[in-house]
Amino acid sequence: MREVIREDGVAIRQLPWATFVLILLLVSSFVFLRAERREIDAELGISLSEAEDYFRAHPYLHAPVLLESKIGALQAEQMRARHLAAQRSRSGLPVPAGIQRREQERLDALVAEAAGRLSEHPTQAWGVRAGKHRPQTLFTHVLLHAGWLHLLGSLFVLLLLGFYLEGSWGASLFAGVVVGSAVAAASVFGALVNEGAGTWIGSSGLIAGLLGAFAMRFGEGWRDPSRALVFAIGLLFLAVPLLIGVQWSVETAAGPVAMTVSSFAFVAAFAFGAAAAAGIRFAQLEQVFGRRAPSGARRPGSAAQLERALEHRVAGRLDQSFTVLSNRLRQDPNDRDAALALWDVASDLGRPAAAAPALLSVIREEVKRGDGEQAVAHWLELAEAGLERDADPALSIRIATLLAASDQRVAAAHALQHALARAQGVQGTALASRVARAAASIDPETATQAAWRALASVELTLEERQSLEALLAEALPRSAEVAMRTASVRRPTVSVPAPAPQAARAVAPRPVAVPVTDPESELLEFVESDPEPDPAQNPGPLAGPAHGGERIAVEETTKPEAIEIETASRTLEAIFAVPTEFDADGLYITASNGAKKRVRYNRIAAISVVAVSHLGPKPVILVDLILNWMSLADEPLRIIRLRGDRFDPRALAPEHAAPVDALRAIIARLLRESNATPLPDLASAKGHPFAGFDGLASYHRDVLMVDSENAEAYAWSD
Repeated sequence: MREVIREDGVAIRQLPWATFVLILLLVSSFVFLRAERREIDAELGISLSEAEDYFRAHPYLHAPVLLESKIGALQAEQMRARHLAAQRSRSGLPVPAGIQRREQERLDALVAEAAGRLSEHPTQAWGVRAGKHRPQTLFTHVLLHAGWLHLLGSLFVLLLLGFYLEGSWGASLFAGVVVGSAVAAASVFGALVNEGAGTWIGSSGLIAGLLGAFAMRFGEGWRDPSRALVFAIGLLFLAVPLLIGVQWSVETAAGPVAMTVSSFAFVAAFAFGAAAAAGIRFAQLEQVFGRRAPSGARRPGSAAQLERALEHRVAGRLDQSFTVLSNRLRQDPNDRDAALALWDVASDLGRPAAAAPALLSVIREEVKRGDGEQAVAHWLELAEAGLERDADPALSIRIATLLAASDQRVAAAHALQHALARAQGVQGTALASRVARAAASIDPETATQAAWRALASVELTLEERQSLEALLAEALPRSAEVAMRTASVRRPTVSVPAPAPQAARAVAPRPVAVPVTDPESELLEFVESDPEPDPAQNPGPLAGPAHGGERIAVEETTKPEAIEIETASRTLEAIFAVPTEFDADGLYITASNGAKKRVRYNRIAAISVVAVSHLGPKPVILVDLILNWMSLADEPLRIIRLRGDRFDPRALAPEHAAPVDALRAIIARLLRESNATPLPDLASAKGHPFAGFDGLASYHRDVLMVDSENAEAYAWSD
């Protein structure tokens, strides 16, 4: 197994050989000592059984401690009491003192023989016993375990902790913390328990120390689920046995031990490990002994190069300092100190762009190790220089969430916009989806832009499309709210009449303060009641190049393209209108000239619903009510066009809070009541999802089968 972890943004690939050596040592010693323990336990059992039988025959004798621990102090006392009671009941004489002395010597000899074998027991020889100060047992006790379950649990947690700690520190530092943790736990146990209270064995104290070191070393990266899981597993391994009364770490054959003693030993080892990790960080020993790839350890010349660069900078020789730091980063691209120093020098020189890649690398490392505060501070420096656009989209998305958490919402929105701008190529759809989800709680306008871009891809699955559409339903109302709040001028409504078309008429540009919104967000705008049409301003029927008489306002960026006649295969005659209400027979609309009409359901032959680009800053949803879909090819195709950015669908479907759902409900009712042909197909017409087209020409050609377009208006009777 080769270790591949990420620490401080650097890949660590090395064989954790010290961890494996320790695991192999624990397994082999357990197998060897288990066989030896069984042999000695058998001999000890025979010796103690003979002493126990002798004591049962002579219960008036004093039971040695070893025998009493096997029989039980209470049971020995009961045996003695029953013997005395029987002696009194039969008026027997007590055993003469001389005979008792010889019998006691015999019992002591039998127990002493068993005690001699007990001293050879691995637990007694290698474990830590109170009152028996043998320095070697502070290390050898880790080779003993209570059973296979204790051993396997210890090995599993040890492998997890060694995977991270040895990978970061290297074998030498890791081994030092291992030894120190074992000694700390054993020393506390030996100091707190009374003599004969038990023997400390196993590697649980060692693991407690490594767990403390892990918490201190990787405590800033708890957002990484794998690190949090490792810490939780180690904590459960230590705590659960104590909570259920299992004393794995204490051999109780020689007497009971309080649970609190084990707890104190674990706490002491944990504190030692945490202190050791803090000392390693403070002394920067990890930079000297740690092993990283490609160059985690700082080479001897690194400090000298940084010092020389600092001297150049203090002396005002910024160019020399810049050169030294650049050379240093070419040698070791992961040198954080050199990267930050290069950024400062480049900023002093007025050339921050030359150090932007180095600072981005630092920010990426800080994000990956969970140092969000530093990452945000460095990103804001980069943004102040206008260089944040150089970041890759994934980093921009991640840093945006950190910026939002630091109440830097404007900077977060800019980061998401930069990420969306670079969402191109094969990964463009996936990045746009990520931007949409990240921006949902930060910048609704960017969220809608990203969602629309992602929905334009044909590679999305049905589940992905439904998820993005649900996101749009939540983001669009907030996007429109923001647009209305920040607009410097009053938004136009559909009731404002368009001026008569003029030759070479200049189009007033959209004011800068009016934000670009999604077509469905514009559906949220309040539709005011229409004023009485002014004959002086009424341009009459849909004539001239005014795009079918569509009602526009001077604040719009551009007028829609005019419907021009090209060749005379089939023409299009359109009326642009706004729906106002339903009744039992049809749909009431307000035409662009202010006239109010009712379109009966039985007059609608087909209904086409599509999203068309290039009619404005965003795709616009068009709902075309086609009155003569089955007419001859030489007869003009007559439609009533409802633009989704010109009315609020919730006015007609108030039971729906989301405008997208309201628009779908309106379309579904029209299809149901009119029994019209859905175009391009039933699913697209119902918006699951809406079919998208790059422009009016492709939509007219591919769906309406109109080869040439006519700007002529038409009239109909109710």
